[in-house]
Amino acid sequence: MSNEAFLVVGGVYNITLILFHLSFWKIFNWKKDLKRITFINRAIMQVLNLSLTFIFVIFAYVSFFHSYELLTTSLGKTLLLLISIFWFLRAVYQIMFYG
Repeated sequence: MSNEAFLVVGGVYNITLILFHLSFWKIFNWKKDLKRITFINRAIMQVLNLSLTFIFVIFAYVSFFHSYELLTTSLGKTLLLLISIFWFLRAVYQIMFYG
């Protein structure tokens, strides 16, 4: 698979996660369940979820519309490395916290 194809797959993956994270309120019944925790923790969860969703928007956008720059410039390669580290750490954290 070409590098450009990997970027498209990554962009689609991020769009899938955007939709998933925006569905958290419904899927996990947050309107009801988050009332059981303190106001500040409820706010933190929702703000972090929306912020993470925006990060996925950024990842998808650069994957689709700046693939040439990502693959050919020093800044692009650095950004790809950082995105890869983000996904690696997220996978590790999910194993740590979800078992």
